[in-house]
Amino acid sequence: MPTCLYCRATKDSTLFNREHVVPESFGRFRGNFVLKNVICRDCNDYFGRTLDLKLARETVEGLDRYKIGAKSPAQGTRFGLSDTLTARISDGGFHHGARVFWGPSSDQSRLVLLPFPQYGVSDGRETTWFTADALPRREGLSRHGFDLEREITVKPFGIDEDAARAQLGSLGYNTSLERVGETTEGSEINIRLNGSIDRTLRRAVAKIAYNYLAFQYQRIATMEQFTVLRRYVRYDEFLGPEPVTLSNGPLIAGTTPEKAPMAHVVAVENNGDQILGHVTLFFHFRYLVVLADGGFLIKPTMVNQGHIFNADTLEIYQLTSDARRGRPLTPPD
Repeated sequence: MPTCLYCRATKDSTLFNREHVVPESFGRFRGNFVLKNVICRDCNDYFGRTLDLKLARETVEGLDRYKIGAKSPAQGTRFGLSDTLTARISDGGFHHGARVFWGPSSDQSRLVLLPFPQYGVSDGRETTWFTADALPRREGLSRHGFDLEREITVKPFGIDEDAARAQLGSLGYNTSLERVGETTEGSEINIRLNGSIDRTLRRAVAKIAYNYLAFQYQRIATMEQFTVLRRYVRYDEFLGPEPVTLSNGPLIAGTTPEKAPMAHVVAVENNGDQILGHVTLFFHFRYLVVLADGGFLIKPTMVNQGHIFNADTLEIYQLTSDARRGRPLTPPD
């Protein structure tokens, strides 16, 4: 009977299912790299509802899935609702600083920016935006740095004006004195993106690198030297330095975030006593994963492999340093 790569439980083969090296939500590639009878159903189900879901729905990489048609706006997913990925209007205008999120357009043909229900509060200096459920009472604004001796103005965004007046009145705002501004619409707006790479996202990236190692070198991947990484991915257990970090420099020669193909790259290599993984999704960030940090009696020097998953053509190509065998990569227009 097979033993699960992550929980290390030995189970009947009927309790295992398929696991894609690169989550299927990031592209359905021809000849895709799939692990069979390697990861049990319990672990796979856990990954699907936690690590894979967050990677797909709460990252800038997840947004690019709409560009390649891996996800349709008609499916109703919304982006930018969590603190992992946030967007604010940055145009210096009436709604500067207001928070927005991505959702389907009215005809569900594309993603558009939509406002959170919120209020912009100002004492004549800078405007601070509060979501509707977090707007403090007027007398409590001083705790947020407002000078209550100055005129307080409030402008709603994403809220019906009558509902806004009712809420403001209940919180002590004199709506006859404090301005309720009008909203404006435009086909394009400038936004400022803020994101964080939290522990869950790092574990999701580590899983991609480790699954790739298991696909290419399954016997090596089951060695005890990878126990720390396995438990980090499956159980969020890790006592040492963070095994997933951001790496500088391009993973593919000649590519930059501004001029890169719509593709993913996954690679593994031996580096002295370490086994390292490299992952980039749509070339936004390059992640370095320490899969194993020494402890080998015989160094696995054969570990040296990488592939590019082209999301435009849905083809998978092996990486090579031999220019005669390489394939050209076409950056997006």
